[in-house]
Amino acid sequence: MLMIPESQDLNIYVRDDLYEIKQHGTADYPLALYHVDSQNMYLELVYWHWHEEFEYIIVTGGTARFLVDDQDFVLTAGDCLLINQNILHRVKPYNDCECTYCSIVFHPSIFLDVTNPVVRSKYLTPITENRDLRYYVLKPDSPGDEAYIQILKAILYTNEQCLFGYELATKALLCEFWIKVLQNILLRPIPTTQPDVQTITDEDRVKRILTYISSHYMEPLSLEDIAGAAHISKSECCRCFKRRLHITPFEYLIKYRIYSAAIMITQNTGRISFSDIAEKTGFNSSSYFNKMFRKYIGLTPSQFRKDAAGDLHNIQKILEDHIHSSDNVILNTLIAEKSPEHPL
Repeated sequence: MLMIPESQDLNIYVRDDLYEIKQHGTADYPLALYHVDSQNMYLELVYWHWHEEFEYIIVTGGTARFLVDDQDFVLTAGDCLLINQNILHRVKPYNDCECTYCSIVFHPSIFLDVTNPVVRSKYLTPITENRDLRYYVLKPDSPGDEAYIQILKAILYTNEQCLFGYELATKALLCEFWIKVLQNILLRPIPTTQPDVQTITDEDRVKRILTYISSHYMEPLSLEDIAGAAHISKSECCRCFKRRLHITPFEYLIKYRIYSAAIMITQNTGRISFSDIAEKTGFNSSSYFNKMFRKYIGLTPSQFRKDAAGDLHNIQKILEDHIHSSDNVILNTLIAEKSPEHPL
């Protein structure tokens, strides 16, 4: 068991685009170790976020559901997960199971001179720009995975003990792990296709648009306004949204407004009219608001107000019972932004 100080801040603070605002480790030692117990997290969830650091996770007990980008899988004790830079991810309970896991979050500058272009091109970009390595699951009973898992466990143990020279020992272990990953990549056949530049471009554009909608959803918005946030045409805006989120920008905006209204109803039980909520969330017609609310929530606003009963835990259950799984990014962003303490 890792002896993590009780004062360790396990909350996740994010910008509107879900980028995590937190320094992991220090400038001299950019690595942080976290021991996470789902019972101690808000609603037992780790919400959607992304960061510039790599993250290695070792599940130490129970079962949890991990979501990375559009992938969804369940991990149990002993399993490990590797998450690349700048990749959206979250953790949630699986069938009400409890879960504990250790997380190693580190910046590659801890063992690589990332300012050196030769070092970057030879040892960093083969991993960070490999679209097939957005994440990787390691299983203790899978051939070849045990060696990786043992190194990760050694990193955890080294940083738990913090004996003299543990920083150098950690860097050596990270280098050993990194070399194994690189060798695994380099042994694969060289792809004949070009890198997926389109995906990278789409991600950047969509992040800008999500930030814009989060700040302006209560205002009258046109497709031209939304596309302008990413400096692209209306048609390209629709295409990249479809490619990345499988939804149109306008439908995303409507859902964002409806889910915002749902949370507003929960937090203002009986203190605000539905017409005022409609206006505050960007709807200029109460009848259209009621129609869209029932379409996306499955309940009328008044039914929802009764069922939610002012509890964010209830709202999450009600919404996740009715919405499509792809809408979880919208829902969890909103619950994070509008919860009383904002950290996730």
